[in-house]
Amino acid sequence: MYVAIVDYGMSNLKSVFNAVSYVITDNSRVKITDDYNDIDEADKIIFPGQGAIKDCMSLLKKKNLVSSLRKAIHEKPFLGICLGLQSLFEFSYEGEIECLSVLKGKVYPFKNLLFESMHNCFKVPHMGWNLHSYRSDHFLWNNIPKNSFFYYVHSFYIPFNAKLNNAYSVESTTNYMIDFTSSVSFKNCFAVQFHPEKSGKVGLKFIENFINWKGS
Repeated sequence: MYVAIVDYGMSNLKSVFNAVSYVITDNSRVKITDDYNDIDEADKIIFPGQGAIKDCMSLLKKKNLVSSLRKAIHEKPFLGICLGLQSLFEFSYEGEIECLSVLKGKVYPFKNLLFESMHNCFKVPHMGWNLHSYRSDHFLWNNIPKNSFFYYVHSFYIPFNAKLNNAYSVESTTNYMIDFTSSVSFKNCFAVQFHPEKSGKVGLKFIENFINWKGS
């Protein structure tokens, strides 16, 4: 098995690579790459991300990775992490930028909610451990307790609305000022707002489940 970790120039690639390498027990190959040929050839794709979505989309286009990513999302097991989740949607208010448009919906800023909140205990970015509640029996939740804590670092979010779109499933929610979507699935694609590579044992188990996942 060949696992490609997408390098578009701005991500915590080393920690993702180390986490994937740690859970793999066979002779599978793991490679950090910015070559679309590797994405086309890989059996599984991990698309991690941190930073600004505008820079992310600009670099994906500059490296000619957009079409390969869209193809991979529909054809093989694909894991998006943080910006890897947000980039799947149509539009982000961070930089007023069009994203990959694989899924319908928009990405919104937490800072707007601060002005509407009656509490001053919230800070942006939402950073640190938070309780995560998954909503399904998807394979990627195997042997992960229902109410587990995962690590988050983000200033933007996808609203939670179970009736928003029938084309994808909301697989988990997390609360920070509001309930927001913390993971979605779509055919062979699973994407999360949290960082499994920074989430200790439950995060490693999640990554192991992805490595063992055959897709839908």
